[in-house]
Amino acid sequence: MKFDKFVLAVAAVIVMAYFFRVEGVVAAGLRTVSEVGIVLIFFLYGLKIGLEPFRQGLKNWRLHVVVQLVSFVVFPLLVLAFRVFVPDSGQDVWLGFLFLAALPSTVSSSVVMVAMARGNISSAVFNASISGLIGIVMTPFWMGFFLKNMGLQSDFSDVFTGLILTVVVPVIFGLFSRRFLWKYIEPVGQRLVLFDRTILLLLIYLTFVGSFSKGAFEVLGPLHLLLVLVLVCVLFFVVFQISLFLSRKMNFTYADRCVAVFCGSKKSLVHGTVFANILLGNIPEVGLIMLPLLLYHSFQIVVTSGIASRWGRSRQAGESLAHRSSE
Repeated sequence: MKFDKFVLAVAAVIVMAYFFRVEGVVAAGLRTVSEVGIVLIFFLYGLKIGLEPFRQGLKNWRLHVVVQLVSFVVFPLLVLAFRVFVPDSGQDVWLGFLFLAALPSTVSSSVVMVAMARGNISSAVFNASISGLIGIVMTPFWMGFFLKNMGLQSDFSDVFTGLILTVVVPVIFGLFSRRFLWKYIEPVGQRLVLFDRTILLLLIYLTFVGSFSKGAFEVLGPLHLLLVLVLVCVLFFVVFQISLFLSRKMNFTYADRCVAVFCGSKKSLVHGTVFANILLGNIPEVGLIMLPLLLYHSFQIVVTSGIASRWGRSRQAGESLAHRSSE
C-alpha cells in the first residue's frame, strides 16, 4: 500500500492553517482565487471525461442503481441509525459523518482503483461522473433535515443555485467543449492534476483558518480524535462489505463488482470541500464537520490502493492460468 502524497499535503495545510492565519484583504483575495479555481476544476473534469462514457454507461443500469443506492441511501442511513447514541456535545462531529455519507463518489481515484483491479473502467467513469451530478440534489437533501439545528436558513434555493453554477454548468460546458479543446489540453493533462490539488489545498486551508480562528476545535481532544478515526475506518469497511455483498447477490461479473465496491464506498474530497463552502458558509463548525471527510479520504486512498492492487494481481494470475490451460 502506497501512502498518497496528497494526504500528507492536506495534513500539512491544516497545520499551517493553525499557525499561520490570513485575514482581511489577503483572505478575500485567496478565497476569490479558490472560487475561480474550483469552477475551472469542474470544467476540466467535463473536458477530460467527454460524452462517450455516458453513452456506453446507460446499458449497464443494474450496476449503476446498486452503486448510487449504496452511495446516497445506504451510506447515510448507516450514519442516521447511530444518531440516538450521540451526546449533544458530539452533534457537530456526527453532522460531519452525515455530510461524509451524503457526498458523491470520487471521480479520478475511483476510476484508478477500478483500473488497478482490472475492472470495468467505462462503468466506473460513468458512475463516478453521474454521482457528482446526483450529489447536487442528494447532499443538500440529507443535510437539510439537520442544518436548522445550527441556525442556518431552511431555504436551499441559494444552495442549489450555487452548486449548479459552481459544479453542473462548468462540467456540462467541459463535456461539450471536448471536441474543440481536448487536443490542446491532453498534452499537459498530468500537470493539471497539480492545479486541481493546489486549488483544493487552498480551499481546505481557508476553511480551517476560519474554524481555528473561531475556536471550533477546542471541544475536540486527542481521545475524541482517535474515536472519530476508528469510526471512520469501521464505516468504510462496513460500506465496502455491503457493496461487495450486493454485487454478489446481483450476480455481477468480476469487472462490475470492482465498480460496485470502489465507486460505492468512496467519497469525494473535491465535492465535499466545495459543498461545505456553499452549504455551510462561514459557520465556525465547518472545519469540525469536514474532519470525518478528511480522515475518510486519507483512509480510503491508502486502503483501497492496497485492495485494488491485490485484486488486480489475483485477476491477472487467474487470466494467465486460464490462457495456459486453453493452449
